[in-house]
Amino acid sequence: MLQDAVLMPGLEIRIDFSGPNGFVRLLDAEAQHLLLNMRFSAPDGMLYLNTQTDGVWGKPEQMPLPEKEGPARHRVFFRLTDVLEIWNAEHRHRFERFDAGVAGQVRFSVFRNAVNPGETLKLSVPRPEEMAAQIAAQVAMRRLDMLERKLQDGAGGEPAGI
Repeated sequence: MLQDAVLMPGLEIRIDFSGPNGFVRLLDAEAQHLLLNMRFSAPDGMLYLNTQTDGVWGKPEQMPLPEKEGPARHRVFFRLTDVLEIWNAEHRHRFERFDAGVAGQVRFSVFRNAVNPGETLKLSVPRPEEMAAQIAAQVAMRRLDMLERKLQDGAGGEPAGI
């Protein structure tokens, strides 16, 4: 199921995988491009990273999982700096194909056998463009109200006929 998502620069995001396999996917506004596909595979001992644009997959990258079995093996952290930095208890990886420009396109997420404790990927406030549209609508409504009052005052207090 698609969930609203946003990736804020510098914000640390934790993902806990609950099965032997799972994934986290970040998608664009049309949900057509997998901006990030983070696939967890405990049997392989790997976290696989890739992107998909217009149906074409990029070259997959991988990061080893911790050797020792336990909660740390199923936990991954990431954050956006100049690129996406991903780490676990033993390894760090920089996913160079995912930068601020790509992060700005993130609108949705999909999880399978994974959770985001604290819901740091969940969009909790309107996006700046949505806030600007709401403000513009409020300003337009106030201007219409003012114009209507002026028309009523000019017509002797009676509503203007249309």
